[in-house]
Amino acid sequence: MFHNVKQSNSPFRRVKLKLCAIPSQNLPKRLFERPTPSPLKIKRVQRAERATRRDLMLKCVKEDNLESKISPERNNTPSIVRRKIYFSSEHKEVPEEECLCEHLPLDDTAVEQNTESSVTAVDTTSKDIGIQVDPAEFLAINITLMDLIKSDSDINSFTGLSKIEFLKDITKISNILMAKLQYNIQFSLDTEMRICLTLCKLKLNMSYKSLSVLFGISDTSCKNYFIETINLLFLIFKSMIVWPSKSNIEKNLPSCFTNYKETRVILDCFETTIEKPKCLNCRIRTYSHYKGNNTIKLMVGIAPDGLITFLSSVYGGRASDKFIFVNSGILDKCTEGDAIMVDKGFLIEQECIDSGVKLFRPPFLVICGVVNISRPIISEKGFNIGRNED
Repeated sequence: MFHNVKQSNSPFRRVKLKLCAIPSQNLPKRLFERPTPSPLKIKRVQRAERATRRDLMLKCVKEDNLESKISPERNNTPSIVRRKIYFSSEHKEVPEEECLCEHLPLDDTAVEQNTESSVTAVDTTSKDIGIQVDPAEFLAINITLMDLIKSDSDINSFTGLSKIEFLKDITKISNILMAKLQYNIQFSLDTEMRICLTLCKLKLNMSYKSLSVLFGISDTSCKNYFIETINLLFLIFKSMIVWPSKSNIEKNLPSCFTNYKETRVILDCFETTIEKPKCLNCRIRTYSHYKGNNTIKLMVGIAPDGLITFLSSVYGGRASDKFIFVNSGILDKCTEGDAIMVDKGFLIEQECIDSGVKLFRPPFLVICGVVNISRPIISEKGFNIGRNED
């Protein structure tokens, strides 16, 4: 009974074109044939156009500066002036190609007389005058943050440095270090401005877009300069952290440490929030249940007189104080009979006993040494380092 069914009407039959069939003209366009470009391509084209216009304007300014430095022989001749003058009644226009000096006599007295007569003529005949001004001269003026910093209070507000001379000293040391390291990178900003940019980012945590406005560069360049300069500053400042001898500590021991003369170092951990990492493994390592956010943590060691003498490596916020203490290697710096002062968060009694080091855990704020270590950490927390700001 199924033999009488026509197979041509079956919906499952594969349709084939005839040999004489012509394809339709309304074919769908592929991605690269679409008339409307992508937003990324539009931004790329606009960026290239802006760069071309900017280069052209700067080139015109340079040419004008070269023309202004004319020879003494040319100073004796009248300058060439080109203007467009519009009349409201007749709308007459003096073309740009016509030079006004062609109509001026060479005699100075005649020039003055001709000028007076021309002024009276303009006053009686013209109504509206339009003059073309090249805006490139105004755009070429680039004012940065360094031009606005004039006093020690200004530099302290932006970078945290107490004096402008400190910034200059750091710049000199950086130039010497870069010369030894043979830096072959070409920077659009000088060393002083790059250091100021980095310190502004650390102090105020300004976005890279805001820094680009203050320093006259792109936000991508700000990010690259920050990463490059902060590694350079690390090489400079790491030599300032010195482990003092026991005799130096005893000479500068405060009076409130009379009952704790064996104290060699006061330890505490510093933790700050960071941007949420893209890597899932890094998220797990840096997430702190105590802070409820992704953080990094390091251990700070301070002498009884308040001098920072030790910094551990940086760990994720998940690491405990005990883990950082054991892996920091600070017990290797202490000798038998020394004492370490910590708070109740450090559960390191057994490790200190094994190393022959005493452990002092006084009540909070009873000993001024606890206050001494809190001050540098509080000042570090005043710097918005590591926040999620682009």
